[in-house]
Amino acid sequence: MIPHKLTLQNFLSYKSPPQPLDFSNMHLAVLIGANGHGKSALLDAITWALWGKARFHQNDMLIHAGAGEMQVIFEFFLDDHLYSVTRKYLKRNRKTSLELAVWDEAAQRWQPLTEAGIRATQARLDNLLRMDYETFVHTAFLKQGQADAFTTALPSKRKEILAKVLNLEQYDRYAERAKALKKETDQQIAHLKGRLEQLKEELAQEEELRSALENATRAELEARAAKEKHARIEAEAKQRLQDLENKQTAREQLAQRLDRDRRDHAQTAADLERARKRVEELRSLIAQKEAIQARFQAFRQAQEEETKWSRILEELRPLEQEKQALTQKIDRARAELEHQLETIARDMDRARAAADALPELKAKRADLVNEMNALEARE
Repeated sequence: MIPHKLTLQNFLSYKSPPQPLDFSNMHLAVLIGANGHGKSALLDAITWALWGKARFHQNDMLIHAGAGEMQVIFEFFLDDHLYSVTRKYLKRNRKTSLELAVWDEAAQRWQPLTEAGIRATQARLDNLLRMDYETFVHTAFLKQGQADAFTTALPSKRKEILAKVLNLEQYDRYAERAKALKKETDQQIAHLKGRLEQLKEELAQEEELRSALENATRAELEARAAKEKHARIEAEAKQRLQDLENKQTAREQLAQRLDRDRRDHAQTAADLERARKRVEELRSLIAQKEAIQARFQAFRQAQEEETKWSRILEELRPLEQEKQALTQKIDRARAELEHQLETIARDMDRARAAADALPELKAKRADLVNEMNALEARE
């Protein structure tokens, strides 16, 4: 890991706005200054950005006095790639965020490598660096007053630190992978030996298998021919079934139409019977024409008599009361006759209309009879 750029904002003695420190043109750097000028703060910023740890264990002790948030951005080269780590802390809710990215030279922009959560992102960063905070502070970075931390550590701890620094874990992984490959190869060899024995047995049965193959081939051809025959029979049966269904549908439609024709025929016969009765009534009224005319003539004569009696009543005052009675009687008779006359006149008009329509009704009756005969023949 080679530092490239370090940007601090409200971290220890470094205030806001962000203050970047560029290492790109430095081959060897020495930090010189009095106590409290921020030399150790730069190293703490690197460890806090990478692992979230520094000489102070609490983030509230790292944030600049009076600030509400702090942030450190650390860029470094590793395996010819430029990476960027951004760690940010909000004081009001004690929330920390971590972002990891790699520079894409072709696209000229940062490609994010941040995982779903901060723990997953930290694990990916540790795997990328191939060391954790404890390994770093015991090897590459010796904290003030702890220069002998590695030499005074327990042998198991020193072995663990050296394994992480030298990346000895990969040889353990290689060994495990080699064991897995050997086991897999042994299984394949055993499987191939079993398959070889099986092939030898099958080769010994070659003639029998060849005969069985020929029989199976003939059986397959016969089965295919039978299948095709059954398919043709099934298709013919389906076609016949469809024809029968079509005929059944046509028969049902014909039966429905026949029922409608029968109902229409019955309705027409009823209409014809009513017309015939009406014609008989009109004929009866026509037969009473002479009687009606005679009554009308009598009505005229009564009117003449009324006139005559009126003159007589004018001359004969004593008979005036009788005259009034006769007049009322005559008025009633006249009203009744006039009403009967109007009724007879209307009946005569309807009779004439019915008589005029009689030939058409007869023709319609003949058509209905013919249609009924045709329907009976179809039925």
